[in-house]
Amino acid sequence: MIEGNKFVERSHNKFIQIAKDLIEVCPKCESIKISIRKRKTPKYRCEGCHNEFDDPKAKIVYQTQKQKKDFDRQYSNPDE
Repeated sequence: MIEGNKFVERSHNKFIQIAKDLIEVCPKCESIKISIRKRKTPKYRCEGCHNEFDDPKAKIVYQTQKQKKDFDRQYSNPDE
């Protein structure tokens, strides 16, 4: 079932909301471990396969709301 930009999945008689997000990945190996270079070109470099590229590939990922909250908490700024 789709509600706006979120998917809702039924699992064990409970509804789980799934959020759809885009992440940037290496176009060659689809690793999320890419670094942005300030001076050198191409602008991006994959830490996994060492591929160098100008534009990362956008990949769609689906997360449950719990996974999304845990991810946001893990990477949030504690000084805010």
